[in-house]
Amino acid sequence: MRYTQSQQPDQATEQLCRQLAEWRQTHRPPTPIPSELWDRAVELAQQHGVGPTARALQLDHGSLKQKVENRSEPFHPGSAFVEWFTPMSGNVSECSIMIESERGAKMHVELKNLPPQWFSSVLRDFVA
Repeated sequence: MRYTQSQQPDQATEQLCRQLAEWRQTHRPPTPIPSELWDRAVELAQQHGVGPTARALQLDHGSLKQKVENRSEPFHPGSAFVEWFTPMSGNVSECSIMIESERGAKMHVELKNLPPQWFSSVLRDFVA
C-alpha cells in the first residue's frame, strides 16, 4: 500500500524513522548511513514506493532509488531451453533474434542467407 500525505506511515516506517533520527544526532555528514538502515529503507521502499519512503525517512530520493534498483532481482523471462527449427538443408534467408544471457549481456543478430549451424555455435558460446 502506498501512503499519501493524509495517511500515517506504518509501524516499521515509524521505527526506522526514529532510528535514523537517533543515528543522525550522533553522526554528521559525510558519514555514510549504515548498510543495515539502508537495507531496511530499501525493503520499505519496495513495499510503499521510493518517493513516499524517501519523504517519510528524510532520505535522498535518488540514493534510495538507486539502492532499490541495485537490490532488485534481475528479470529472467522465459525458459532456458529454446528449440531451433531449421531447414534440413540450405540457408536461412532472413531472421532477426534478440538474446539476453543470465549475466545480462545482450545480443541482437540478423541472419541473412547464412547456414543455421553458424548461429547455433555462436549462441552456444554466448550463453555459456
